[in-house]
Amino acid sequence: MAHARPPIRRGLVVLAALAVAWLAERLALPGLDTSALDELYRFGFGSAADRAGTSIAALGITPLVSGFTLVEIAALIVPRWRPLRHGGPVGRSTLRRASIILGLVLAAIQGWFMAGWLASARLGHFQEAAMVRPGLASKLLVTLTLVGGVGLLLCLMWLVERIGIGNGFSVLIGGGVVVGMVHTGTVAWAALEHGELTVADLVIFGIILVIVTAGARAALRFHTQRLEGDAPPLLPWRLPTSGLVPLTIMPSIVVFAGNLAAYSGSPSPLLQRIANPAPMEGLVVAALAAMGCSLLFNRLGPLVAAVRRLHPDVADPTPALFDLRRLASRRSLLFVVGLAFQPALLSRFHIRVALPMVVYVALVAIVMDLAAEWRFRTTQPDVVAVWPMHRVALVEVALEALGKAGIPAHPRGAHHRALLHFFGPYLPIDLLVPRARAAEAQQILGEVLAP
Repeated sequence: MAHARPPIRRGLVVLAALAVAWLAERLALPGLDTSALDELYRFGFGSAADRAGTSIAALGITPLVSGFTLVEIAALIVPRWRPLRHGGPVGRSTLRRASIILGLVLAAIQGWFMAGWLASARLGHFQEAAMVRPGLASKLLVTLTLVGGVGLLLCLMWLVERIGIGNGFSVLIGGGVVVGMVHTGTVAWAALEHGELTVADLVIFGIILVIVTAGARAALRFHTQRLEGDAPPLLPWRLPTSGLVPLTIMPSIVVFAGNLAAYSGSPSPLLQRIANPAPMEGLVVAALAAMGCSLLFNRLGPLVAAVRRLHPDVADPTPALFDLRRLASRRSLLFVVGLAFQPALLSRFHIRVALPMVVYVALVAIVMDLAAEWRFRTTQPDVVAVWPMHRVALVEVALEALGKAGIPAHPRGAHHRALLHFFGPYLPIDLLVPRARAAEAQQILGEVLAP
């Protein structure tokens, strides 16, 4: 089959969306006193060159992420809503609408409180008001503008998914990480000029970055393996099986324990230990959390049922799948513990570079997703999303089912979602297939992935 041309126009749409989001973060909210804000930035609230904190996009995509997560938790708890989580395009579209509505409501609430703070703030040496005309009208205007900023980002993400490349949330998250890395590089260069960092420090940090990049690519690409005997011929788990959830939850627990210790008159030794864990204790907690999350996110029941529908002539696949999950979980454990050890390693060499490796690994996953979709669209120019998947372990089963029917397919955003599992409902793994075979693909997936 002749290769189609690379989807250059779609790539340009992604760049345009990122440019608009970047400009939105530098467009100030209406009604603010810019001279007073200069004083605010001078005292540490951001920087004069980057006014994202008081821009129309100040809320970012956080309200939408919160909306999706809360709706997903509600759908898990409420028995009547539970079938919608894995009910295919129809069920997920219902949850998506509810998530977007809740996200905009949360944006309005957060925007109102932010507007109230700006209306009452007194800045600078002369205690100037942040708002030119503080009052109800100005607060409503700021609130509506902030909600509109969230809506703008939502539209940009929709355009990326429809006429661009990649998942809209992933693209904006990746763009934000790149901007943060540029800022980190600028700060590191300034520290190098002032003698706070040495060339050797940067070399060591660069080596660690290369190792993390190689490890992340190897882990994220480890998802297929031939088995012997009557077992299904695939390894259905994408690494890390625990995602990076253990590493994102741990800082929250530490901060929460620290706040409790600060507000309690005489904190218990256990609370103080949690608030100030030793490096080895942090590694042990990360390992235990990784093992627990691997079990929670990769239950065998749904996978065994799907494999039996796909391979009805194969003997009970449960033992083989159990062994494969154990193998994948061990490799994930090594990856997660290695990332958890990275801050202690930097501290050992006294290298202070503000680049969380969890965020950097997410960027690696996003780049891998974009590159994979670019290659797929180069060979299949006219594809559509037919099925949103939210169980990472079932992706390979779905791809094999479509492959048996001779339908080319690509799991958009699979690498990024593998880092989040349950906590990434805003990042569906959309299965892309040629438009001419979309109806056939939906029928096959409905039979294999039936809840």
